[in-house]
Amino acid sequence: MTNTRQTLIGLCIAAAALAASAQTADEHKGHHPEAATPAAAPVQKPAPEAMGGGKMGAMDQHMKEMQAMHDKMAAAKTPEERQALMAEHMKLMKDGMSMMKQMGGCLP
Repeated sequence: MTNTRQTLIGLCIAAAALAASAQTADEHKGHHPEAATPAAAPVQKPAPEAMGGGKMGAMDQHMKEMQAMHDKMAAAKTPEERQALMAEHMKLMKDGMSMMKQMGGCLP
């Protein structure tokens, strides 16, 4: 019992010490001047064809279609609109699953 209590007291003291030493947002910004921030170099991805032929290109295209569908669903104003888009969404999902099966994924 005393061992448990001593452990809890130690944890509370450690947590209080960590909380007391935490930086505020202003303190954090103080050592990150905005003018000295280097511009991030753009990351170049290899072309989908170079990674695995047309299958990766097809997967990339599918991902773009899924993103466009997500944007449409988010922009829908009425529940009826969302419901209509849901059917298209399900078809895209099924197409994606069949594409992954063809690529040799471990899907059932």
